[in-house]
Amino acid sequence: IPIVATYYRIALRSEELSVVIWGSKILGHLACIHTPIALQCVTVDLETAIEWIHSQTNLWRRLSACHILTQLIVNAPALFLNRIDDLIGNVWILLTDSESQIRDEASHLMAALLAMLSKKYENFRKKYFQEIFAEICRNLQKDKIEIVSGTIRALGQFLRYSLDSDEISLTSVIPQLLRLKFRRNLRSDLIEVIPEISQNDPNTFMSRDFDAFFNFQLECLRNPAEFSSRSPMLISIGKMFGSLAPHISTFNLKIQLEDFLKILTSVLRDPRLLQVERDAVIISLGNVG
Repeated sequence: IPIVATYYRIALRSEELSVVIWGSKILGHLACIHTPIALQCVTVDLETAIEWIHSQTNLWRRLSACHILTQLIVNAPALFLNRIDDLIGNVWILLTDSESQIRDEASHLMAALLAMLSKKYENFRKKYFQEIFAEICRNLQKDKIEIVSGTIRALGQFLRYSLDSDEISLTSVIPQLLRLKFRRNLRSDLIEVIPEISQNDPNTFMSRDFDAFFNFQLECLRNPAEFSSRSPMLISIGKMFGSLAPHISTFNLKIQLEDFLKILTSVLRDPRLLQVERDAVIISLGNVG
């Protein structure tokens, strides 16, 4: 085991993402081995990851910390039995990092954390879910782009794991999110979280929030210059309609859908259309249909 640890620790210090992922997966496998020496190795790596979270000058250390913690949460949740509060605090540090790549990886780390709380620590689930949601609400009111961006990503993951029993209401959050649509550097984050918002309370979403969010999606689709691809908007719309399908029949969407189909037609006629965008159009049409 010490020899294996030597090699994956070299990988975890790499500045190549695929190598970091490879090293973290080996660590995850090692964490499943219930022997004293394996536990000792894994505990050392956990402490290293926590130290790397605070490495402000080295992006790769912070990125590696995201992958280490994700693997340990998935494969060795018992390590965190008495340190859940510290873990949540460290996840928030990564979620509000100045680098978008770190925030993206940290959103997957948040997903692993929420899954762990749901499956392994059910007795504490409601308490921690409410605390995380309270932090989301506070952070959405802040001005710093990186804090709001990471918080929107965290909200998307949170809504995938929240239950009615968590007593979570988006009533106060929706107006904050709709105000963010005017901040161009947050639009891509907002686009991706809309499908999860629509699933939280579909009937209320349809009657109160659908028009605002759908018009925002269409506006981004009409003006895609600020995005690297139109596929996120198309996929967002497709997923939203997919989740709303059972609730949509009682609402008149004729005008919005006609507008949407006109935009899709112009997108398909674009000679610069990427294959991934074409696939996204097909997914959107399928779900809307």
